Amino acid sequence: MAVLVMRDCRLFCIMRNMNKHFWRHVNKNGPVSTITKTRCWLWTGTTCGNPKYDLYGQTKTRRELPDGTVVFRKEMAHRVSYESHFGILLPRDRTEVIDHRCRVSLCVRPDHLEHVTQAVNIQRGYRSRGYVYKTVCPKGHPKTGRNLGITKYGGRFCRACSRAATSALLGERAS
Repeated sequence: MAVLVMRDCRLFCIMRNMNKHFWRHVNKNGPVSTITKTRCWLWTGTTCGNPKYDLYGQTKTRRELPDGTVVFRKEMAHRVSYESHFGILLPRDRTEVIDHRCRVSLCVRPDHLEHVTQAVNIQRGYRSRGYVYKTVCPKGHPKTGRNLGITKYGGRFCRACSRAATSALLGERAS
């Protein structure tokens, strides 16, 4: 493990968590990623998220405040792995995220993780699942031209479906 200059209590707490508890919840014999060509290190501890789509590893870090009180905080396992390996503290405002290059959401292997903006993460996720290439929405409307909407994060949506959902919502409120 790299020697780090620990200027922040959070990084110190994350490093303590890594040494004591983190690695006992990691299976280093995961599947070989088709993208990175190396084995994923799968998180086997507590998870959060929607099991139908993506599950993410979750761990607790212990933080001692200056007055001596101890606080436990839930952290995403892949984020803890990245921050402790590279010695970088990321902002908590969700504009910068850790992207799984291997596309395995339970992977905590540091060289499979990359620090990117939320917009880049969303575009990669949609592209890897083929959503960018769909030209028709699930209800049959064309996803081209004036009917194609782009969110501020780079996601795509059908304007006709969006208008229908908005009018249905407003219609329910009026009655």
